[in-house]
Amino acid sequence: MSQVPDHIKAMKPPSSEVQNIKGRYYVYAVKARYDKECKRSYSDRQGCIGQIYDGIGFVPNSKGNVHSVSMTKEYGATRAILVLTEGLLARIRKHFPSDFLRIYVLAALKLMEKDLRAKRIDWAYERSALSLLLPEVPMSKNTVSDFIAKLSLQRGNMVEFMREFQVSDHDSIIFDGTSMLSASKDNPYVEKGYTPGKKGETQARLIYAFEINTRRPIYFNVVPGSVSDMTALISSVGDIGLANCVMLLDNGFFSDANIKYMLAVEGMKFILPLKGNTTLVKAEHKPFRAYKDVIEDHFVYHKRFVFYREVRCDKYEGCKIFVFYDEGRNQALEKEHIRKAERANGGKIPKDMVSKLHKECAMLGVTMLLTNNRTDAEQTYLDYKARWAIEEMFDTMKNTLSFTMNYEGKYEAQMGWAFVEFLSLMMYFDLDRVLTETKLHKSYSVGDLLFDLKVIEQSNCNVDGKWRIANLSKRRKELLTALGVTLETITKPPDYNEAI
Repeated sequence: MSQVPDHIKAMKPPSSEVQNIKGRYYVYAVKARYDKECKRSYSDRQGCIGQIYDGIGFVPNSKGNVHSVSMTKEYGATRAILVLTEGLLARIRKHFPSDFLRIYVLAALKLMEKDLRAKRIDWAYERSALSLLLPEVPMSKNTVSDFIAKLSLQRGNMVEFMREFQVSDHDSIIFDGTSMLSASKDNPYVEKGYTPGKKGETQARLIYAFEINTRRPIYFNVVPGSVSDMTALISSVGDIGLANCVMLLDNGFFSDANIKYMLAVEGMKFILPLKGNTTLVKAEHKPFRAYKDVIEDHFVYHKRFVFYREVRCDKYEGCKIFVFYDEGRNQALEKEHIRKAERANGGKIPKDMVSKLHKECAMLGVTMLLTNNRTDAEQTYLDYKARWAIEEMFDTMKNTLSFTMNYEGKYEAQMGWAFVEFLSLMMYFDLDRVLTETKLHKSYSVGDLLFDLKVIEQSNCNVDGKWRIANLSKRRKELLTALGVTLETITKPPDYNEAI
């Protein structure tokens, strides 16, 4: 590099240095630091903030101009996410030391902006106070696409990150699979699948695991669309080394291999629902109306009777089967099933359909659970129902965050986007947990909360150019106080060269 003339140096702004690169004078921000071991100060070069032109002077770029240009940033939702997901940034940094800021920002933007597409990411970042609080993160469309493709190669780091959230002994873990429809012809993972309601359609599969007590996802994986949940379970459990826990599964995970595998893992318990055509339960015990002849006892669940019977399982040693008959659920499902049949047949059910409809209604409200856990019938039923509470929230979340992956048709990008969405999901459940703990879930969903808080902004469009918080009503201030979120006026970006 050539030397910089003195008259050019005289034009540089404070706390900066000039570099002559091929006749152009680039200005870089510098920060003074002190080395405690060497006991001396030195200058640490930051990013480029503009150029100096002979005869014109210093012309800042967007980074050099950030504190002098008047602007308004969304702040309320951003601040809530930063506070309520405290600790997640440090954990990401541990496993992705070079890329943690970009990963965290992408996950936060995915949570805040529904259906976030690559072409809108840069706009969303600049609109948010993240661009000031977590600055200098490259977010252009091409930059993000290249980054996500490279991130997909770091599956090992992702698994190590997920192992940070190991569960305690005897905690309950929910495994769930969901299909992501895609028409991509360039992705070998997109295959015709066998998911109920989506059979024969091209899709990829996402496998998730949740820990019930913390209401947080702890694992994800992407598998080909033709791979069933039961096939994916064994490799997924091996990834994170689960043991001494209770696995709460749906009937898509039922297979002889899976059951034998879980029985072979020391300390692993499971609760697995059986399909209506199972041969592990006698036919006379399955219909709902059979409960009057086969019940052993009952308990009350949500102010309604649930009758049950325990059935010995001869095929799997150490296992038992509970057959539950939920009277209230049977009546509700039967009414809806009949209404659906009426709508499909012009308002009246043909006589030749009555017998078939009667048999279908006979199985409504019946739940058969295979388990090797030592809990009694009532506790087994409550554990299973807890699974449905999480699964319903997961379905709602997918609609809120628009987790489709169909906008990423390339194989090399799918794992990277899936990881970003997994982190968004972790943030979502962190916020939902706080809403539940503060009893605010009765008035706000996570989506409602972020939408409401987006109104709160920070702006430096003032005579003195200082940042001030705007649109903070009394109601929103009380809401943030209840959540434990305090608002702070932006002064300067944090220093991420220091320990977080």
